[in-house]
Amino acid sequence: MKLFAAFLIAPLTCSIAILICSILCNGSGGIWLFSFITAIAYSLTITVGLPVYFLMKKRNKTSLVAYLNVGAGISILPIGYFILIPILNTVTIDDSGLLPRILQIVIILFSCLLTTASFWLIARPDKMNRVRKMNRIKE
Repeated sequence: MKLFAAFLIAPLTCSIAILICSILCNGSGGIWLFSFITAIAYSLTITVGLPVYFLMKKRNKTSLVAYLNVGAGISILPIGYFILIPILNTVTIDDSGLLPRILQIVIILFSCLLTTASFWLIARPDKMNRVRKMNRIKE
């Protein structure tokens, strides 16, 4: 049950954080951004999150640090595709275009780490392993 709740709630954490920032800074368009990010987050959770969870469970990597490392690794895919490749394809890099790209990298990395940490805090896969080990010892 905790695992289902983690897969249901964790993708919303990033959307809610960006919604709050949007409301505080801009005041308009926040709900559209919330909807867009939520749709992306749930699709990535189904296509990437589920296989990664089962792979980490199979390899017995259940610590928070392991999950955050994988979350950072997953965030490199959109960073590389949407941010670094367009920078490398341009012949000259002007200073005015570099700051928004750096901010995009920070936002993508923060989003992935926030979602990963919230999933881990809800599901607590490390405690699931301890309970299984204790049950094996009792038998």
